[in-house]
Formats: sequence, C-alpha cells, structure tokens
Amino acid sequence: MSRFVTLPVALASLAVSPLALVAQGAVDPRMPVRAAELVRQGERGVATDMLGGYLAVAPDDGHAWLQLGRIYVLGSREWHMAHASQPDAALLLEFAATAFDQASRLAIDSGAVLRAQVEVERALLYFEKDGWQGALSVQAAVRASPLTPELAELGRNLVVSCPRGGVLLTGT
Repeated sequence: MSRFVTLPVALASLAVSPLALVAQGAVDPRMPVRAAELVRQGERGVATDMLGGYLAVAPDDGHAWLQLGRIYVLGSREWHMAHASQPDAALLLEFAATAFDQASRLAIDSGAVLRAQVEVERALLYFEKDGWQGALSVQAAVRASPLTPELAELGRNLVVSCPRGGVLLTGT
C-alpha cells in the first residue's frame, strides 16, 4: 500500500521539480552590462523588461537588481524635466528603493549608497511640490533613519581623503 502512496508523491515531486529549477536560474554577470548598454541606446523600456524577466528566474543577482534600481532613478530624473510622463517620479522611486534594498540584501555595497540617493530624490519631490516649508514639515514628520554602516564608512573615507584646508566637492 505504501508503494502506491509514494508513487504519486514521487510523480508530483518530478512535476514540481522543473519549476523549482527554473526559479533558481543561473546568474548571468553580463545581464546588467547589456541592460546598461540598452539604456545608453535609448531603450530604457526594453532594458527594464529584460531585467524584470531575468530577475524572475535569477532573483539572487544583486548586480541586476542594482542596475534595475539605477534605471528607475534615471526615469524619475527624466520625469522632473516634463512632469508629464507615466509612471510619475514617486512611483519610480518606490521601485528603485525596492531594487536597491534587494541589492543590499544580496551584499552589493553600492545598493546601500544608491538607496540613500533615493531619499535625496524623494526630498526633491517634496521640495518641488510644497517648497522649503513643505519639505521641512515632511522631514520633521518622517525623521530620516540613521545612516547605514556602509554610508557612514563612505562618509568617513571621503572626509579623511580630503587634505587639511582642502575642499571636498560632491554631486551627481
């Protein structure tokens, strides 16, 4: 009797097994590079779709998550030019934050740094919408979270690299 019970279980596991293997797709280190090249060629939508499909089968590729987040930040910056495209910058920044959080979870150092950049971009949205007073009231209500260890270390390294009396210039 147990032989008949285990046979359906074995067949079911064989049927499910290929799906589990597909979900564990191999990481392709060239995928983020190809996506970046598509963006340079003006094909951001194609790059986003390509990365989305790739990450559905290879969710552990932190560099692909990082590139996807960069594409969303780029889209939010372009939105600032016309304030007319869809989706709007706030939604694109939500997508970027999620992608950078995933990259950070996968131990990609730049994920934490770029995640902080999303908050800078959000502050710009608050400023555009409500001016300085509106941005200050949002900041007071939200209270920025403390820097991640990666960002604190980056800041220390930047300050230490500047000679005494030197000028430190930052920007995108």
